[in-house]
Amino acid sequence: MFDYRSYGRSDVSPGPLRRDALLIDTLAAIDYAKSRPDVDPTRIGMYGYSLGGAFALGAMAQRPEIKATATAAAFSSWAGIANSHVPILGWLLLPRGIDATENVKPLDAR
Repeated sequence: MFDYRSYGRSDVSPGPLRRDALLIDTLAAIDYAKSRPDVDPTRIGMYGYSLGGAFALGAMAQRPEIKATATAAAFSSWAGIANSHVPILGWLLLPRGIDATENVKPLDAR
């Protein structure tokens, strides 16, 4: 279990939070887990809740050593979640990227 920058007990990140930075945090947590002697680095599994689900799927799309991901309350796209908070404009204000719907596509090929 880990906290992204500016979340939970982690240090506050200077400036605005960006999705790519949170994905970097996710990948760093995976790298740390793989470095532990009590972890088989070829059999990594992840569980992500809400925001964590989006990044767990993003990490799995990039890292073949992640063999399983379970998500709960993950959202399918950033623009979609923005639109639920700001109807009509949400789709326009938030760019696509690291969306769960896009990250699950390469997993079919595995």
